[in-house]
Amino acid sequence: MMPCSFLLLQDNLGIDTTKAPVQMFAKADLLIKQNKFEEANIVLDSLAKLYPFHSLADEIIFRKAGICEQQHNWEKAIEYYTVIYETYSHDILADDAVIRIARIYDFKINDKTKAAEWYRKILFEFSASLHGAEARERFTELKQAQ
Repeated sequence: MMPCSFLLLQDNLGIDTTKAPVQMFAKADLLIKQNKFEEANIVLDSLAKLYPFHSLADEIIFRKAGICEQQHNWEKAIEYYTVIYETYSHDILADDAVIRIARIYDFKINDKTKAAEWYRKILFEFSASLHGAEARERFTELKQAQ
């Protein structure tokens, strides 16, 4: 599930004096909800190119990863989520990206070893994460199954 769009847009409106990037992001978000993924990707790519240092940069990547998930392109989704983990580890979406990677490996690709590695990251690198209980439970189950 994507973060609440209204709050996300409201948070990013105050940061920039121009509404253009936020409006573009909202347009892409609407296109995603309409399952118009190709059009959404074009808007997201344009947004990233026009405003490379905007506070929405991690959100853009997160949305692109979500599109890949909806299209069952698991490897590409993992690539995008990994960029968030590696580049925006200090940001609010980092643990969301890590749990998504773990779930993809766990339930879609069925690579339990890699899934356990990513669940472990939640436990040790994002100890305050809301995903901690799920990560602990799945990590324990996967380790016991080995």
